[in-house]
Amino acid sequence: MLLLACLQTLFEQRYMYMCFMLGMRLKTAITGLVFRKILVLSNAAKNSTSVGEIVNLVSVDVQKLMDLIIYFNGTWLAPIRIVICFVFLWQLLGPSALSAVIIFLVLLPLNFGISKKRSQLQEAQIKHKDSRARLTSTILSALKVLKLHGWEKNFLSKVLGIRTQELQALKMSQFLFSASLASFQSSTFLISFIIFAVYTLSDKTNILDAKKAFVSISLVNILNTAHSFLPFSINAVVQAKVSIHRLATFLSLEELDQAQVDVESSDHNPNSIIVTNGTFSWCRESNPCLKRINLTVPQGSLCAVVGHVGAGKSTLLSALLGELQRIEGSVAMKGPVALVPQIAWIQNASVEDNVIFGRKMERTWYIQVVKACGLKPDIDGFPAGSQTEIGEKVRGSLPCYLSIQKEYGIYTWLSRWW
Repeated sequence: MLLLACLQTLFEQRYMYMCFMLGMRLKTAITGLVFRKILVLSNAAKNSTSVGEIVNLVSVDVQKLMDLIIYFNGTWLAPIRIVICFVFLWQLLGPSALSAVIIFLVLLPLNFGISKKRSQLQEAQIKHKDSRARLTSTILSALKVLKLHGWEKNFLSKVLGIRTQELQALKMSQFLFSASLASFQSSTFLISFIIFAVYTLSDKTNILDAKKAFVSISLVNILNTAHSFLPFSINAVVQAKVSIHRLATFLSLEELDQAQVDVESSDHNPNSIIVTNGTFSWCRESNPCLKRINLTVPQGSLCAVVGHVGAGKSTLLSALLGELQRIEGSVAMKGPVALVPQIAWIQNASVEDNVIFGRKMERTWYIQVVKACGLKPDIDGFPAGSQTEIGEKVRGSLPCYLSIQKEYGIYTWLSRWW
């Protein structure tokens, strides 16, 4: 018995370890899939989602799928163990074991109803969580405006109101889960009590001796193990079903058409950018925002697009990058493209790490990039030189210069392989 208990513990821990590793790999793969999807979302798809929803996808929904890997086998192992225990109880106590089947038939509709209701509450909770994350992200991005107008209490009450609705859904869901768990746990005592009562009262010749009692209790304890695991399995399946639906909805969003821009690698064409009678729109359903655009930029030239606010300068750049829907005309670009956005994006890392951007360090190439961007005097003035830690809190024009340096480094690195 001691050896069997040790082997059971060993195998169970090995099973949990393998399930955890498989769940972690699944979590990593789906997280990477979500981030790759973000990079190719169309403008219409970006308007239909938010940063808060994406954060919930990679933090909450992916975790639910990881939990499903651990508890999923309980959905089919537990019924098998229950059937085997019933067979042994039938052989030991005869028709009196049918009373346990009746108890299960009474409890199953109750738990299925609870599972369906918890699935609805799970969807409501996730919806409130997305709304709260979206509102919190908006507040953080416009915190200065809120402080200047004194709107802190108003927006705080909105966040707390959404949080209250989320907690109410979570509270009701956990209450139903506790009821389901209590029904399964109490069924063990009811099975033992009713089986022994029916066995002794159904026939005077049925004698409940120590052998039958202890063997029956052992079988009921095995039944209890299956009972205790089944509610968690059902709970994991219900939550994973909601998460899978949310992930499938996000991954099925419209993507950018890679064929919007034709990329050429021929050296015979003297032009880097050619737009011929191009008409573009932000999405298929909207009206065109750029009409009959004809543009030619020779290779090696410096071109500036000048216009008042809202004239379409940024829209033109988006069209050249393939982020707009091309309705008519053609767009052709030669070689790789580097874009330095208006809002500088730099990593919370050293200057050197921002330039090499995860690639292998090449000192000659690095010096060439720094010199081309004119940042050598600034880097020499840093306390630790190129190893100085920088981040989003860097003020002034330096973030833009560093962003240009990073993009120029990526561009020159891509040009080697083009």
